[in-house]
Parts: sequence; structure tokens; C-alpha cells
Amino acid sequence: MKKLAGIFLIGAATAFADSDSLPAAFTNGTLKGTVGTYMEYRDFAAPNRDFGWGTGYFYIKGESDRYYRTKIGVSFLRHVKLWNDEANNKNNYRDDIEELWGIPELYLDIGLTEKSKTSLRVGRWENKGTHIDDAQSEGFYLQSSEWTNFSFRVGGFRKFAELDYDDGEDFGRNNDSQVVGDDATFGSGAASWVFFAEAEAKCGFMELNPYLYVHDGYANVYGLDTDSKWDIGEDSKIGFRMDGYYVQAADSSGMGDGQAGTIAPYITVGPVTVTVGCVRMGGSESNQSLNKPAWFADYLEPSDQLIPYSNMASMQDLQSLYAKIKYTKGAFWTHLAYFDCTCDSSKFGTANSVAEFQVGYNFGHGFDLNLRLFD
Repeated sequence: MKKLAGIFLIGAATAFADSDSLPAAFTNGTLKGTVGTYMEYRDFAAPNRDFGWGTGYFYIKGESDRYYRTKIGVSFLRHVKLWNDEANNKNNYRDDIEELWGIPELYLDIGLTEKSKTSLRVGRWENKGTHIDDAQSEGFYLQSSEWTNFSFRVGGFRKFAELDYDDGEDFGRNNDSQVVGDDATFGSGAASWVFFAEAEAKCGFMELNPYLYVHDGYANVYGLDTDSKWDIGEDSKIGFRMDGYYVQAADSSGMGDGQAGTIAPYITVGPVTVTVGCVRMGGSESNQSLNKPAWFADYLEPSDQLIPYSNMASMQDLQSLYAKIKYTKGAFWTHLAYFDCTCDSSKFGTANSVAEFQVGYNFGHGFDLNLRLFD
């Protein structure tokens, strides 16, 4: 399979001082936007499956300044089809760009302390700082960073979606598969909310990220990510990433408990970072294991959703080995990665490998060009 993508970004932002009145909170807010294109082509070994498409998009986000510790934010996304070419008699463009326009974010953020280091956000929001799949969620969360080396976030969500340069989903998608309480995806006994708690702590050379996700009637996830770093020179360091989680599947899900983890040592010398890693997944030997709930992010490999998670591929065990070299010099960056995956899967076979090459150049704060190739 080959995939070629080009991204062109133009952004602008303005920022002003804090506001002391409601009108000033809007006039002193921030405004930033992106105009870009994305193109994708896939060449499959199987006949009549090749396809390609391109889209142009416009994104703009506005966020008010705080007034009485409160601010609001909203963003707008619009896609325009540039071309669509497929040999599989499907409209692959509309498979990914389900909706040509959407509202990725719409939230109210209320500061609860004097400097608003503790705040409550309600509405649609970006998933940064969480392990939720896709780009946005709809729900609420309380976050706090009152301490120097510790922060936490707790909340819940009922829908999740992806609205960005290569996706135009609605919240819940047209088939409701991203509505948390959807019977077809999560089972008839699943609750309509997922609740979560995550924390980030820095303890000397180690960074810790414990987390908990609870979806009654479907699955709970208990996880811990760690990243240890040591300086070995003026511009050199070594590190060791170790992440793992356990999925407790509900009886009504029809699947057994699953677990997954990765170990990835790395070294940085000047502009070059070399990473090697191993991902292991496993679970029940008697039935299908739930290694990734539908709303949980697939983040263990340093690439774009390459692992065929076992609950999606009907297999019992999976091991993926990978290596990655990244070079960064000023605004230029490039990386080469190789992945080798072995598993017991009727869909993916017993082994598959993927090579990935990316190169990019950032022009200031307003322009970014990224070319990516999968083979």
C-alpha cells in the first residue's frame, strides 16, 4: 500500500491584553486560521481497490479573552472536494469527508481559581492531554495545573469525532458509531457516557502519566505511560519510554480482557533522534480479546494507526517491532521508520511490514509543508 499526502498550512493569530469588560473580552480575544490542501492515493495489491482523492479546506478558530475568569471558544471547518478517483466503485472522498462543513469546537471555559489554573470546560473540545480517539470530543472536563510538576484532568464525554485536514466527520458520524451509547458499536448494556481521569507528574528524570477510563457496560481502561530522560552531553540525551494499559471488558461486550504495552529506548545526539521499540498485545486464549475500546486512542507506535489491534483483526496475540530515525535542523525535519508486525489474524495474515518516510519544512509560524509516504 502506498499513501502520499501533502499539507499546506497558512495561519494567522492575534493576541491582546486581559480584559476588564465583556465587549473587551471579545475584541481582545484571539483569532487564528488555516487554509490548506490534502491529497491521498492508495495502491493496493488486490484488484479494484485503488483510490485517491484531494480536498481543500478552510479552518478558523476564535477564542475570547477571560472576563470574570470565563472565556468561550468556537471553530469552523469547511472542505471543498478537489478531485476523487477510485477503481473500487466507492466514493472514498465522502467516506472520510462525511460532512463538508462542521464545528470542531464550541465550548465555555470557566476559571475556578484566581489565575484560572484550575478551570471547567463544557462543550466540544480538542482531545489534547487525553487518550481519547480522534481529534475532538463532546462533554466536559475539569483541569488543574496549580502545582509546578503536577497537573490532572477529570471529565466525561458522550461523543467523539475527527474534524481536521483529512476528515470531516459529524459528532457521532452518520451511522452513530461514535455516539458512546450506540448499541451496534458498544452493545445494548453500555452506558451513554465515558468518564476519565488523567494526571501528569514529573519526578526528577521521569515523567508519569497514569490514567483511568470507565465505560459502564462496555470496558474500563487502566494505564500508565512513562518517559525517562537523562542528559549525556550539551546537546545529547538518552531516554526510555514504557507505556502499558489493561482493558477490563464487560461480559456484555462478548470479548475477553486485553492488555497492551510498549518499550522504546531512544537517543538524541544533536539534530538526530534514533528510537527502537517493541509493542506487545494479548488477552484471552479462548475468545476474542478487547485490546482497544472503540473510543480509545491507538498511540503505542510513533505513526498513524499502523497496528491492527486484535479486537479489530480477530487475533489473540500481536507483536510489533519498529525503528525510527528523525533529523531536525531549524525549520527542516525528516524521519524514516520501519515497522514489522507478527500476529495470528485471518484478516491481516501472520506478518506484515510497513516503511514510512516523512519530510517537512516549517516557514515561521504561518506555513508548513509535509510530504508523507507509506509503502
